[in-house]
Amino acid sequence: MLTGYILLAQKIFPALFLAAAFFYFFKKNKEMARYVFLIYGMIVFRFIYAGILTKMQYDLWLDNDFTRYLLPPHQPIRYFIGYAWTHFWLGAVISIGAPLIVFLFFVVLRKIKKEALGGEEAGIIFLTSLVAGWPNIIIFLPLAFIFALLTAVSRKIFLKDDHISVSLPFLLAALIIILFGDYLFDHINMPELKI
Repeated sequence: MLTGYILLAQKIFPALFLAAAFFYFFKKNKEMARYVFLIYGMIVFRFIYAGILTKMQYDLWLDNDFTRYLLPPHQPIRYFIGYAWTHFWLGAVISIGAPLIVFLFFVVLRKIKKEALGGEEAGIIFLTSLVAGWPNIIIFLPLAFIFALLTAVSRKIFLKDDHISVSLPFLLAALIIILFGDYLFDHINMPELKI
């Protein structure tokens, strides 16, 4: 049963990514509102997924003769709540909070320099950061900024264009994180960040 839920989650992240890419590349009128549904869906999914994992953990402990003693009435409920918070809910909260901070950074940047960021780019940034989640956002953000820098330099050299678009670099970084994020994170030697 646990495997089915995990596989479902692994299918939802790429589906949201592909929907964002579709909206970006095939729609003429690119507005932030197009991403709002996907963003809310991703946030709700993070919390539902944490809830499902919490319920599954409780049931797993309840069915085992040894771990049953970690639940009420043998232990206070706060033990299980603390366990669920650190193993399931904290990751969901950080997976939403970190992209929100990134989004707010770009909103402030847009206020300072109006032409710096379009409305659709803010949506792409927030959505792709949500898809990356915690702890993969640690790899995702530097990767996205490196791609954005390479894109800007290439446009300046080959097209003589000063416009910097971050949408494609963030989508590319999100695709790499979807495909290889866990593998890359396992190789940066920071296992204590994995919640």
